[in-house]
Amino acid sequence: MTSAGRAGSVALMNLRAAVTLFLGGVLLGLWSCSAPAAGCTKDTDCKDTRVCVAGECVERGTGGGAAGGSAGGSAGGTAGGSAGGTAGGSAGGTAGGSAGGTAGGSAGGTAGGSAGGAAGGAPTFDAGCNVIGPQVAENYAFASDAGWGVLNRQNGMSMLGCAGAANTRACLSAYPSSTANAYSSGWAAIAPGTTLRILGEYAYVSSYWTRSSPDGRFIAHGGGVTSGATVHDLVGPRTVAAAANYQPNFFPDNSGFSFQTAGGHRICRQSLLTSNPTAITFSEPECSTVSTVGLHSQLAAETSGGGYWAAHGAFNGDNGMNEPSRNFSPTSALNFTPLVFNGSTFVAGPTLIRVTPDQGDVAFSPSARIAALRKEDGGYALRQFTADGGIPVIAHYCSKGALPSFSFDERFITYHHWVESSDFAELGFASAADAAFVALVGTSSNIYVIDLLTGYRRPITRMSAGQHAVFPHFRSDGWVYFVVKDVNRNVENIVASDAVLP
Repeated sequence: MTSAGRAGSVALMNLRAAVTLFLGGVLLGLWSCSAPAAGCTKDTDCKDTRVCVAGECVERGTGGGAAGGSAGGSAGGTAGGSAGGTAGGSAGGTAGGSAGGTAGGSAGGTAGGSAGGAAGGAPTFDAGCNVIGPQVAENYAFASDAGWGVLNRQNGMSMLGCAGAANTRACLSAYPSSTANAYSSGWAAIAPGTTLRILGEYAYVSSYWTRSSPDGRFIAHGGGVTSGATVHDLVGPRTVAAAANYQPNFFPDNSGFSFQTAGGHRICRQSLLTSNPTAITFSEPECSTVSTVGLHSQLAAETSGGGYWAAHGAFNGDNGMNEPSRNFSPTSALNFTPLVFNGSTFVAGPTLIRVTPDQGDVAFSPSARIAALRKEDGGYALRQFTADGGIPVIAHYCSKGALPSFSFDERFITYHHWVESSDFAELGFASAADAAFVALVGTSSNIYVIDLLTGYRRPITRMSAGQHAVFPHFRSDGWVYFVVKDVNRNVENIVASDAVLP
């Protein structure tokens, strides 16, 4: 483990050691309360155009160079440093292209290659708006060395479709490419060199978000033919009816999953799914009700073995049919609930509440170290959980979109975004007046990826009118899963993208 990894583990141990609670024979540490960071706690505390980052008011754009410099140190050597220092503050044109290509290409390891893949070519962000603190690179240094992507690989997690594959990009080759069908032939055209694999199709309308298990085997969402929710087991394949409403989640170590049901939030051990049930009632002995975990919750787990966490807070519902609103308030808050498996069920500890003014729709990173939130005024804020119980903002990303999801190396977030008139250039059109582009505005949505180290974003799909690519999320090895709601054919497809793989 690197020094950054050791420091991260120590910080988490200190974080949990602040307060302790005895639950079923398990000693559980909870966060302590602390005074807010000096200087500012939200953007409105700052004057003029400055924003609040890590308790300090800074000018928009000044974080770009710093982030690139720090990111370069851990992700790209001198290339990353120069890309961040020079291009980070002004990237977006030609400098942005070289930052994604040069720094990403030489970043090293899995994430380095993916930086070149996902961020290279034509990054389309406003560098004068992004503000990225050095803590982002520090977190990536930890997660790329000792995060859940690494741990799952070391623990021998069997990834769906990877048996006999020469490398991760060669996984899922048994599934058809999007180019094999007329209706999907152009989906990946906006991201040359990438492949989309169609994993499945069903003829009902899913309800709210879709999530998959870290190994990529199980795909779950609300909606179904004979039940309120459905789990697709791609080994078979087969479908499992679930007596739930919506909003599934999976722990990053593949140990359990959750659903929102009429009777509250239910958390079950993964062994229930792997036992090949014909249906899930949530009355099984592998399941327990956790009443303190609310709607729109996200699950995470400490890499040190310290325990599990659930986060929920202010949110805007997203049914996958339009761009979700951003209705948050100065009193919006996040709720963090520790979860302990006592040998038979999951038990919740006291919930910790932290105010996140004008921010919500939280996405928890797999390691529970950072979180991304949508902002009332647009874009995303990245917050870090500190040893003193604080959650300061460490970065701002000026990209429109829905609820994000983290990669397991915590370098990327992915999200969907509905086409609007200002998107014409990044979708490959010369003008917003182009008739082919006008047909997409408000009638289609696409999947995007942001490199958190640099702020570079790009679409990895370009859907046709009446096709809605929504609810993207990463599996442990870096493949991105998402759903395409095709109203033209009255079906939905489960799709996988290799866009951020080396």
